[in-house]
Amino acid sequence: MPTPRKPKAKRASTPTLPSYLKEDSDATKVFRQTVKYLKEAGDLNKVDTEAIAAYSKAASEVKRFDEFLYDRGYTTIDKNGSERRRPQVIMRKDASDRLIQYAKMLGIDRHFREKGREKATSLGKPMDKFARLRKVG
Repeated sequence: MPTPRKPKAKRASTPTLPSYLKEDSDATKVFRQTVKYLKEAGDLNKVDTEAIAAYSKAASEVKRFDEFLYDRGYTTIDKNGSERRRPQVIMRKDASDRLIQYAKMLGIDRHFREKGREKATSLGKPMDKFARLRKVG
């Protein structure tokens, strides 16, 4: 009778770059850097590829809005001659807010970089952002 095989330990597979990010070189670069960072931190198996892709896309958008606003300025003159803030300023703020939200979701926000993962996880708060919602029922 043959001896049963031991189950192999599952290795975290490296997320692949989604096809819709391949057109955007900035998002592609951020995606690869984020995967590398999470792999080194040992958190790659805890995150979703789509979360990394969303973070990468938001970072690319922030960069594009920054370049646009640097070239054209934060204000414009309307048809009445009044100075107005460009719509891209608000769009940049929204993209920046999304970037911060995704960074927190992935565990790569400033708090984690400054304090370290051990201290951040010992605060008594659940690391899973949806854990509080699941407990409410």
